[in-house]
Amino acid sequence: PNGLDIVFATGSVYDAVLIKYTGDDTLRFATYFGGSAVEFGNSVAMTSTGDIFIAGETQSLNMDVMSVTGETGQLSNGYYLNTALGFKSDGFLTKITSAGDALMFSRYVGGSKSERINSIHIDASDNLYIAGYTSSPNFPVINAHQSTLGSSTNNPDQFNCIVGKFNASQAAQWITHFGGTDNGASGTQTQESAFDIVTDNSGNVFIGGESDEIDFPTTNPNSGNPNILFDGSHNGYRDGFIVRFTSG
Repeated sequence: PNGLDIVFATGSVYDAVLIKYTGDDTLRFATYFGGSAVEFGNSVAMTSTGDIFIAGETQSLNMDVMSVTGETGQLSNGYYLNTALGFKSDGFLTKITSAGDALMFSRYVGGSKSERINSIHIDASDNLYIAGYTSSPNFPVINAHQSTLGSSTNNPDQFNCIVGKFNASQAAQWITHFGGTDNGASGTQTQESAFDIVTDNSGNVFIGGESDEIDFPTTNPNSGNPNILFDGSHNGYRDGFIVRFTSG
C-alpha cells in the first residue's frame, strides 16, 4: 500500500522491494523498484529529513532514472552495448521521499562491464557513501585515490572494490577504485569486493570486504604497537580486509 510502484514489472525476474514501518510496527508503505529485468536492493539508508536511499544492482535497461540540479547522473545502463557479456549488472543508487510515494533521484552507477553496490551509509551531514565492486576499466571515477582498475584482463568476473562519496545534493565528491592487480590466489580469476561502509566522527571512511589478491594494497599506521591487529600478507584462498580512507 501507498508505494511508489505497487505493480511488479512486466517480464521482470526480480524487483527490489522497499518497506517502511513506524516504531510501533505499523506498515507505512511497501513498494517495488525496478525495470523489466533483474534488480536486487542490497542496502538502505535514511537522511536526517527522513528521505530514503536504496542501492544495489540492476540488469534492466529501463530502470526509472532521475537526475537533480547540479548533478550529472548516469542515466543509462553502462553494459548494455557489450552484448557479449550476456546478463551482467550495473549498480544503482535511488532516493525516494520519506512517504515512499515519489522518486527524488535515481541513477545507474557503472561502466561497460559489471558493478554492484553492496552498502551505503549516510553521515550526520547527509553525505552519502557507497561501497561495492566493478569489473569495468571505464568505471566513472572522480578525485580518485586509485584511478584505474587493477585487473588488466577482459574478464568480467575479475573485479576491484569501488568506494565513493556524494554530498547532500547527490553530487559526487570522489569515487575510486581500490584493490590489487591480477595476482589472484586462485590462479584463475581475481576478485575483491567491499561489503560494508561506515564513517567515524572525524569523517574517516572505513570499508570491509574480501580479497583473493596477493598484492592487495596494505599499510600499517601503527607498526610499533603490538596491540594493533595487522596482517600484511595474503593467507589461504580469500582474506577479509578493513581499509580506512581519511576525511575529504
